[in-house]
Amino acid sequence: LPRAVFVSLGVSCVLYFLVILSALWLVGAERLASSPAPLADALRLRGLGGFVPVLTAGAVLASASVFLVLLTGISRVLFAMARENDLPAYFSQVNRVGVPGRAVVLSGVL
Repeated sequence: LPRAVFVSLGVSCVLYFLVILSALWLVGAERLASSPAPLADALRLRGLGGFVPVLTAGAVLASASVFLVLLTGISRVLFAMARENDLPAYFSQVNRVGVPGRAVVLSGVL
């Protein structure tokens, strides 16, 4: 598992670096710095506007996956805090499959 974390982090860094280089190559740093949506504008300026919906869908999916990871992590923190009596014991209970459902609901509401 630790090796997988480092490999995925390395792959992510390389992909981010390649995206940055591609955007800089397409339109230049000055244009990117002044744009509210730099990657979409880079595609439009080079006549690749048809890929903007794909870029938008990727951004939405990436945001959703980050939200789900945060929801899972925050619920586990709330669960641990309840077990340590920093929160009411109500949130330290798990359901029949071992998920701290009450902590998940609390983190979702927050």
